[in-house]
Amino acid sequence: ILSDPCGARILFGSASSGKSMIVQQFLSALRSDVVAARVDGAGLDAENLLRSILGQIGYRVELESADDLFRMVSVFAIQQARTFQPPLVVIENIEQTKASGLRALSLLAGLTFQGNYALRIALTGSRQALWLLGSDGMVPMSKRLESEYDVEPLSPHESMLVLHDRLRSCQVKQPDAILPMNVCDRIHELSDGNPGRLI
Repeated sequence: ILSDPCGARILFGSASSGKSMIVQQFLSALRSDVVAARVDGAGLDAENLLRSILGQIGYRVELESADDLFRMVSVFAIQQARTFQPPLVVIENIEQTKASGLRALSLLAGLTFQGNYALRIALTGSRQALWLLGSDGMVPMSKRLESEYDVEPLSPHESMLVLHDRLRSCQVKQPDAILPMNVCDRIHELSDGNPGRLI
């Protein structure tokens, strides 16, 4: 996402499928010079979406209008793009964002500096998000999404590895003595392999 000229991706899957865990791992692996904002888009209109982005990058603003907030995000993004490191905006639960918030995202997706996109954008959501991003008003965003990633449920073996790793992180020396394979299989079955429900 940082080296690709389109600089945008979407990660979709069911609730508790592990999207937030993947986002957290991705953000923790970024170099320190990458400015990033992570926003839960659920229920946000344009003003609150833009204010959340600005707050995540360290700006506390009293501006009220979406236009003023958009201009401030634009100026910041273009200043960062001048240093050859456009900022990254992660918006989770995109399908729950209000229409005005989606319009603001579409405008942000179209920001350019010297022919290159001024913002890197990562989105997460459900399958409904793909339909939403295919709508006419989201063309600037959807044309940047060259790849989409479907987070599928864990296999029984992957579930067992996650459970045993969690026990090891709690200093348990023999996790299989506490959670033998048949118990892990039952937990996998009950959670449908969704990491958020697994642990």
